[in-house]
Formats: sequence, C-alpha cells, structure tokens
Amino acid sequence: MAFEAQLQQISLINEEVRSVFGSLAPDELNWKPHPQKWSIGQQFDHLMTTNGLYFPIFESIIRGEYRPSLWARISPLSGLFGRMLVNSMGPESKRKIKTATAFEPSASQVKADIVANFLTQQQQLSQYMEALSAPSQTKIIITSPASGFITYSLQHAVELLVVHEKRHIAQARSLLKIMREAT
Repeated sequence: MAFEAQLQQISLINEEVRSVFGSLAPDELNWKPHPQKWSIGQQFDHLMTTNGLYFPIFESIIRGEYRPSLWARISPLSGLFGRMLVNSMGPESKRKIKTATAFEPSASQVKADIVANFLTQQQQLSQYMEALSAPSQTKIIITSPASGFITYSLQHAVELLVVHEKRHIAQARSLLKIMREAT
C-alpha cells in the first residue's frame, strides 16, 4: 500500500489527540495567550478546513473523474513545490508560514466537540488514503486548493497533510503547556 506510513502516522496522531486534547473543556480549547494567536481549538479547526479542501479532489480521483488542469499537466515545478511544501510544513521546521486565506480557522470560539469532529474527519482522511493508495494514483499531479499556480503529486499532497497535522498538533501541545503554566 502506497500510503501505509502516512496511515500509521494518522493513527498515532489520532491517539495523541484523543489522549492529550480529548477531555479539554471549551474554555481550554478556546484559550489564547494573545488575541492574535490561535487557540488549541483553532488549530484543529484549521486542520479540518485544510484537510476538507482536499476531499473533493480525492473524491474525483477515486471516481476516475479527475482531470488535471493544463498547468498541472505541463508544470516543471510540481516536484519542487511538493518537496518544498512537505519540508517547510513539518513540525521540525521553525520557519513561520503565513496561512493562505482559504485555510484560515474560525475567528470565533470553537465548539466543545471540535476534537471529536477532528477525529471523525481523520477517519474519512484515512479512508481516502486507503482508496488512493494504488501506485498509479500517487503520481497524479493535483493543484493546491490554495493556489492555482502550485501543483504537486498526490503522494506529496498526502505527505503534506500528515506533516501539517504534526506541526499543528505540536503547536497545540505548546499552547496547552503555556496555558497550564499561566493558570
């Protein structure tokens, strides 16, 4: 299976989210160290928004209806974009990255069920990964939901989603630590 490693990472992420964030109260999920910073809940909201924007692409590939744009078919930059994004979005990357407007989290208070909703969406993401794991599919070039200029392989897209989740889970862990130290 092409996405076996990513599926294992999703499983580990789910376990961590369940054990670390699953019992947080709404005020803890919405706590911010500064008004301009994201809360723990907004970290999950952002991940759900980001992942959800890929789902229509995944569905069209699974149904055999996906047609890459002309740019996706001819772009010589797809491999470069994919590697660059995967490397820059990982949890070990200290570089601050501005979130594209399409991926912004809710500006308001998140609901108490945000963690449960995230975990439900994770099941759907895992199902997509399993359905898309044929080697011929992993090479398909897709266009980023955030920018029509950025293209990368389905393999890079799945890797990107996983490292992106790890990055934001690490940020949520840091927020939880700061919150507990502050109270």
